[in-house]
Amino acid sequence: MSKNTDFVIANPSLVILSPSSNIGGRRISLRTGSVKPKLRVIAKQTKEVRDCHVRSSGLAMTSAFICVQIIIFFIFSSFASAEEIKPICDREYFPAVHTLLKKAKESVYLIMHQIRYYETHPQSSANIFCDELIAAAKRGVKVKAIIEQSDLEMFLDSSEKNRDVGYRLVKGGVSVYFDPSKTTTHCKLLVVDQRYTVIGSTNWSYYALDKNYESSVLIDSIDTANYFIEYFEKLRKKCPMKLEPQKK
Repeated sequence: MSKNTDFVIANPSLVILSPSSNIGGRRISLRTGSVKPKLRVIAKQTKEVRDCHVRSSGLAMTSAFICVQIIIFFIFSSFASAEEIKPICDREYFPAVHTLLKKAKESVYLIMHQIRYYETHPQSSANIFCDELIAAAKRGVKVKAIIEQSDLEMFLDSSEKNRDVGYRLVKGGVSVYFDPSKTTTHCKLLVVDQRYTVIGSTNWSYYALDKNYESSVLIDSIDTANYFIEYFEKLRKKCPMKLEPQKK
């Protein structure tokens, strides 16, 4: 066996001599009885699998070739899954979302059940998020936010605080929409640049960002982002109160 061989497939069992998550440029040898065809797989490890070339020599058995295809599929599938979905729980949420907001270039869509701004704590996590939304709007990013409102007595205080933040955001250039008071908008959703989606349990408040146990995920997917942008627009059309920033 060649020293350069990294994978050996023996029909019907598979033996991996030097397992590695990077198969770009590695050699795969097939062993099916007395026939020993060799294949070389050349591929780049990227977020999308492109241009995977296979060159074979000798008499390649159909069953052996299928084995190679299965290996390539599962290896690259594991790469894609790891890169597209990232759990961000508890204190992992703030740095992940903060980075997205600071780097936003085209658009930000936000749906938030509870959003806060603390005048006496200017460096709180919630304040930083609100300030980043305004900063993004000022550098030309399209920023839209749907915020929960309710006429239920138990939620009147929360709704008032949400409105206060909404007015602050619209003064900073953010388009703000308040949902119907008879409907509870419980989403905690963020979509950035039609690519990154953050969804989960985390409100933009002190307790959610700095104290509570919260679970969310960051999804790197254009299709998922577009789905939730369409969802945002569907909800936006139902909002009775719309605040648009003044055009200069």
